[in-house]
Amino acid sequence: MYNNLLLRKNIHWKILAICFLLGLSVSVKSQELSLKFTPAEQTWIDAQDTVYFGYDPEWMPYEFINDKGEHDGITKSMIQKVRERTGLNVQPYPGLTWPTSVEALKTDDVQLLACLGVTEEREKFMSFTSTYLTSPFVIINTKDGQFVGGIEDIQNLRVALPKGYLITEKIEKDYPEIEIIYTNNVEEAFLQILTDRADVTIDLLHVASYYMNYKGFDNLQIAANVEGYEIGLSMSVLKGNDTLLNILEKTLDDINLPEKQQVINEWVTVTYEHGVNMTKVWTIAGICALVVFLVIGVIVIWNRSLKREISARKEAEEQLQKSYKEIHFQKDLVDEKNREITDSIKYAKRIQSAILPPNKLVKEHLKESFVLYKPKDIVAGDFYWMETMGNGVLFAAADCTGHGVPGAMVSVVCNNGLNRSVREYGLTDPGEILNKTREIVIQEFEKSEEEVKDGMDIAICSLENNVLKYAGANNPLWIVKDGEILETKANKQPIGKFMKPEPFVTHTYNLEPGDTFYIFSDGFIDQFGGVKGKKFKAKNFKDLLLSVQGLSMEKQKAQIDSSFYEWMADFEQLDDVCVIGVRV
Repeated sequence: MYNNLLLRKNIHWKILAICFLLGLSVSVKSQELSLKFTPAEQTWIDAQDTVYFGYDPEWMPYEFINDKGEHDGITKSMIQKVRERTGLNVQPYPGLTWPTSVEALKTDDVQLLACLGVTEEREKFMSFTSTYLTSPFVIINTKDGQFVGGIEDIQNLRVALPKGYLITEKIEKDYPEIEIIYTNNVEEAFLQILTDRADVTIDLLHVASYYMNYKGFDNLQIAANVEGYEIGLSMSVLKGNDTLLNILEKTLDDINLPEKQQVINEWVTVTYEHGVNMTKVWTIAGICALVVFLVIGVIVIWNRSLKREISARKEAEEQLQKSYKEIHFQKDLVDEKNREITDSIKYAKRIQSAILPPNKLVKEHLKESFVLYKPKDIVAGDFYWMETMGNGVLFAAADCTGHGVPGAMVSVVCNNGLNRSVREYGLTDPGEILNKTREIVIQEFEKSEEEVKDGMDIAICSLENNVLKYAGANNPLWIVKDGEILETKANKQPIGKFMKPEPFVTHTYNLEPGDTFYIFSDGFIDQFGGVKGKKFKAKNFKDLLLSVQGLSMEKQKAQIDSSFYEWMADFEQLDDVCVIGVRV
């Protein structure tokens, strides 16, 4: 009888175990299929090679272009979740600003905008997903500033606000009596407070927290919430693109609140000082208690020796405090100067970007092509150049002496020399263009009272129908034909002063459909990396180019860029990188 009971008990537990495993299997399978698309939506997804999105390059922490030239911020993580859930290859369209992103959506160069608020003007040509991220507006002041409990407390204060921002327009409309000090951007508004030119500013909670925790504005605090002021952020598509809109809506709905909060926590840490500032209360209380203690001590003890010691300590403390304030003041000055220098360099980048041919122009004349452009610093000595000629096009990859600000200044002179050679002197032969550019560059540098030996290495091509002409100053041409790389060496001389200059030689080739050719600066092959920390070298670069010949030119660019970062790993980027690839 005991054995029968034991047998029944074992059978009972086995049945429970089987039920549990079946339930677990069903649960897992259900989770894998939780995000389902209609046949039309799945067909659309499968048909896409790359889906491009527009962005704001200077809206920290939501989205921005970081020092490596990569799209970054909260939006980057949200886009990654879209990729994982849909399988779409969603990528940022290179070289955009916020205004050009909006225009790119209208022309279908980008298919979506990843992070923006809904306005009446935008609803005229955009369709929006549901809000996936919200943030209240808050009041920010210094930690030792006047107490602020709400917007009613700032109506007699100086308020720094960026021109053209949504919050500025709302304050102008709702509180016309407030004195506004207009700034060009958020960071400048914060500086107005730190330098006592303004008392408070108003911005989104996430933006304020990011600047205070990661941009060095640690002397500021979030003083109060602005009741009734909140922004909701969505993704948008061009009106009529309902399939992509539905895909995005389903994907964003599938991202739960803990996932969204985790993304936000990676970028912002909020310390919210709303109401009575207890730090000030305890400070005042402590000072009062100290004063009372000293008075009682003097009255009761009346010890001259103790009084002298207290006096000496107080004097030392005051001197220390004075020294600390002086050091802090000097630090603020240095930080402000650094910010001014960085802002100047960023503005220089805008100027340098203006001389580069836009991607739309490149694609118009070289449909099967890519340009991989990776400055080492904010501005670069490398640049790429393009000019039309009749039924053909001229283009070049150039590497000027140095990188950063010095290299960028040389690049402006050399770019001007190329433009004058074509536009002013009417030259179209690559070798003749380089001869005339060398002459112009030397003339420009000879105007200096000091000897200038700077110049550039360059590979320049003209392409008309299938006829390719090339000339080079130290930089070669590589043609991939029938699975092999045919290298045409450049003249071993730069554009600039040289001991024994010679005329540049033009090489002519009749290409066949499917042939691919590349011109580039030396930044890629000279990059240190790998396990042994050595240079990438030309042989490895040739092997890499041969390995990607089965890919489209856009996918070639992505693979080459990925290989560069894998090789570089923890090493610092050595030089600017510029690679141009064209398929006939």
